[in-house]
Amino acid sequence: MARHDPSLFHLARYAHRTELYPRFGDLDPFRHVNNAAMASLLEEARARFNRASGFVARPPEFGMVVASITLDYLAEATYPAPLAIGTALTDIGRTSFVKLQLVVQEGRPVAFGRAIMVNLVDGVKAPFTDERRASLDPWLLHPAAESLPS
Repeated sequence: MARHDPSLFHLARYAHRTELYPRFGDLDPFRHVNNAAMASLLEEARARFNRASGFVARPPEFGMVVASITLDYLAEATYPAPLAIGTALTDIGRTSFVKLQLVVQEGRPVAFGRAIMVNLVDGVKAPFTDERRASLDPWLLHPAAESLPS
């Protein structure tokens, strides 16, 4: 696993936070939230982020697609304690951006995800409009600070 900047493990840096509860059926034989369930929980958090940010896809004329996802498991997530999931944008380019996600359970980081999202217009990769680019700014990862609470 790649080493991450420890400042990425502070929920206060993330522009959007949501709380989700693992289901009993999400557990593996060791009673940890299984890898497929964690990916699904991050997908739900991304969907909630989209609604909060006002993003509404209109397929096929306009939308975003996931080009790449990485998910690092940092510690075991268990049932039934809630998961706090932070989501923020970074690396906004001409046609894409990165969504970072941090999952914390009982004050402890348990997973870190990175999704590259690509802008589509009529099913083809396309540059962001000036309006869309401006709408992304409030959702950027907050700057690191030495004293950020987690």
